[in-house]
Amino acid sequence: MKRIFGGDDATEGQYPFLVMILLVKDGNTFVCTGSILSSTWVLTAAHCLCHSDNVITKVTVEYGSVFKSKLKQQQVKRTIVHPGYAKNESPYFVVNDIGLIELCSPLDMSLPGVEPICFARDDLAYAGKVTAIGWGKTQDSSSPEVLQHVTLDTYPVANCKIYHTFFKSDLRDEQNKICTNTFGKYQCQGDSGGPLIAEVAPRCHVQLGITSYGTCSRILPGVSTKISSFADWICQSTLLC
Repeated sequence: MKRIFGGDDATEGQYPFLVMILLVKDGNTFVCTGSILSSTWVLTAAHCLCHSDNVITKVTVEYGSVFKSKLKQQQVKRTIVHPGYAKNESPYFVVNDIGLIELCSPLDMSLPGVEPICFARDDLAYAGKVTAIGWGKTQDSSSPEVLQHVTLDTYPVANCKIYHTFFKSDLRDEQNKICTNTFGKYQCQGDSGGPLIAEVAPRCHVQLGITSYGTCSRILPGVSTKISSFADWICQSTLLC
């Protein structure tokens, strides 16, 4: 679960598709980030929803503002983890890190600043700059009161794999990954599951990735799940397409 370093406060209504995900495990509450696909579906990382050591006893989605104090709460009906999801500690790797949350009742989409995100169903052309958004902790390790965002440079996956291999992290299934590498700017705890978006046309943003792992480090490039590789699974699981 990751957090943004080197980012800035988002403005109200800037990212209307963002949600905070609260997860209770062993009596402790942890934070992930997600994105709204529709009034009843949220996209996030599988590792936020699936833990081998700790049983998640409750998941709640909060939405509707960039200010934590103004978020509205929604209960969760069920969670879906990609059937191919796997995580290993030594060597460290994560594959198929994508999950879905179905809500008990629809979000109030009539509210200003609440709307779904478009997700990439095919590989899209963009300028190489992406934006990561999340509710993770900031440089001083505090939990932000305002949603954070940061602009990152994409990084060749082949180079990313070399870095991770050197530090005994195995970048498997690299065709389904997006890497980012920008000095002093990266995601970390709390940003997991959050969207990696790109401007594919003026004022037109599309979600390309989901914050996964290898971040919160000045050494290793960040790794996100490449959504276009899982577009069919999203469509089949949610019946949105």
